[in-house]
Amino acid sequence: MNHLKKIFGTLGRVLRGYFMTIGILVTVLPVLLSWAALRHSHSLSLGNLASMNGAVTPPRKETRLEWTLNGELLENSPDISTRFLERFFQRQTGFYLPEIRRSLRAAASDKHIKSLMLNVYEIHGSSAEFEELRRILGDFRKSGKPVYMHLSTLDDTLLYLASAADSVIMAPAGEITLTGPTFNLTYFGEALKKIGASVEVVRHGKYKSAFEPFVSNKPSPETLEMYRTMESSLLDHFVDKIAEGRKQPREKVASWFKRGIFTPADAVSAGIVDALGYGDDALDRLEAAAPSKAEMDFEDFMALPGEPSVETSDRGKKGATASEKSGGQAGLALIEAVGEIHMTGSNSSSADIITAEQMVKELRWAAGEPDAKAVVIRISSPGGSATASDLIWREVEALSLEKPVIVSMGSYAASGGYYIAAPASWIIAEPSTITGSIGVIGMNIKLAEVEKKFGLSFHTITSSDRAKLLNPSTPSSPEDKALLARAVDDVYQTFIAKVADGRDLPIEQVERIAQGRVYTGIQAEKLELVDELGGLTDAFRAAKEYAGLDTEKLYPILRYEADRPSLMDCLSGPLGMMECLEFTGTRLRQQFDHSVIATAAPAVLGNTLDRTARVMKIAEQDRIMALWPGYL
Repeated sequence: MNHLKKIFGTLGRVLRGYFMTIGILVTVLPVLLSWAALRHSHSLSLGNLASMNGAVTPPRKETRLEWTLNGELLENSPDISTRFLERFFQRQTGFYLPEIRRSLRAAASDKHIKSLMLNVYEIHGSSAEFEELRRILGDFRKSGKPVYMHLSTLDDTLLYLASAADSVIMAPAGEITLTGPTFNLTYFGEALKKIGASVEVVRHGKYKSAFEPFVSNKPSPETLEMYRTMESSLLDHFVDKIAEGRKQPREKVASWFKRGIFTPADAVSAGIVDALGYGDDALDRLEAAAPSKAEMDFEDFMALPGEPSVETSDRGKKGATASEKSGGQAGLALIEAVGEIHMTGSNSSSADIITAEQMVKELRWAAGEPDAKAVVIRISSPGGSATASDLIWREVEALSLEKPVIVSMGSYAASGGYYIAAPASWIIAEPSTITGSIGVIGMNIKLAEVEKKFGLSFHTITSSDRAKLLNPSTPSSPEDKALLARAVDDVYQTFIAKVADGRDLPIEQVERIAQGRVYTGIQAEKLELVDELGGLTDAFRAAKEYAGLDTEKLYPILRYEADRPSLMDCLSGPLGMMECLEFTGTRLRQQFDHSVIATAAPAVLGNTLDRTARVMKIAEQDRIMALWPGYL
């Protein structure tokens, strides 16, 4: 009995200690943390928390701020706990307008900040959030410091935002659609009747139309009046502000929204944008207007504590290079471009995609990497976004002026995949590579028979002349088709010209073999679209020849290293987990590359590469079944 009492006594003390500990953790500890947070809340600014990731030094000389807008605009700043977690896990969910406002106000009064460059990839937000950002930019401009904006695409909201800038530069292959405010109303009252359903609605007020689509098959006169007046009001506001910002007659700006679709060249002629060019062209223009001695990422400037001071720094280093491990030894850079081509990865669930944003980073890294004596780009892509392809093309062209660029084509390098390969110094394709497809195609779905068959109708309220194009139930007008054809033809002629220039071929010859036709690698070599048949090994050999290196010697393979993903990135979802695994796999592969090249005997190396080739062959076969080229 005494023995049992001792056991239960010991167990009781353990449990008592356990629950006391739990009690402290769930009650006392949160209180202490809350007290500490309140005591130090004045120091939990975005800037001070940024010190967790390394100090950011304020500007001390004439500095140009550069801001890449790619994400979501958020009206409200996060609370202390959210901000702490974001900074701790190095993941911010969007651009907070209050932080932007505070930082741009400080930048306007900072005597060392000379200008602001905005590079817009994709930005999402409500009309109110765009309005606020435009206002903030307008306030910054009042300081007399120029604001330049580079755009990859242009629509109503982006033009509205861009009209707050001193100068607007458009990507040469950018898409421009200005149809003005548009409301597409879908009614399915008859559709519900056909399936035997009915909806009873009680309402007070003739303009209360939220449930009208359930009981009717067309907008009521009141609903039409309401939407037309809203559309007219919004359009007038857009036109007034854009005309003021762009210094254009109001009637001229209104005509832009009537026409709706423009080629980039047309946009310059009309005064919608000031010039066509790439990001570096925009920077050159800004530097000519307001010379600076340093550049600073705007997000780094935002990270300065409190109201950022006027002391500072150059931009912090991003993307450490693998060559740091090679001890400064000459090597060959390898960049992989696999998948469909997009502007960003935000709208794709696929692990294999090529984004303009990421490719620009990697290509610029290769250009500035002193140990990379030549660059091999492995392309396996059926194409994708014309604008993204053009942005990547420009970086490949710029890189080829700095050092040899060898393209190795995988299963596909068609349409946009060929577009980005064209400026390379040398192109190698597999005999079975599907390439070419030098052409452009667009698609617009029409549902003209839906109302007749299913009772589902569509009604479009807009002042644009492109009403039939915007309405999915009406055939496009001849003028719609002509404008679309003109826009597509403009991209096509650009494609033709860039292939002719990159391949050093007469444009008439490219015109004959283009027309969107797809070729095998064998056919492409005969047509001079590629220089040689072979694989990645041949590409490395050609790279060594071009770089003047010993073709019989093994050199380190250098790869771009992205910033290490945070824990929050890894736990953000399936894509985040895939990115973490990819990052880990890349690091292991880099270590494998270096160790094999440095230590492996020829026989071991041959066996290893043979096994790797067999595995890669299976992956390529799977990719062949999954992808099909033929669009840009």
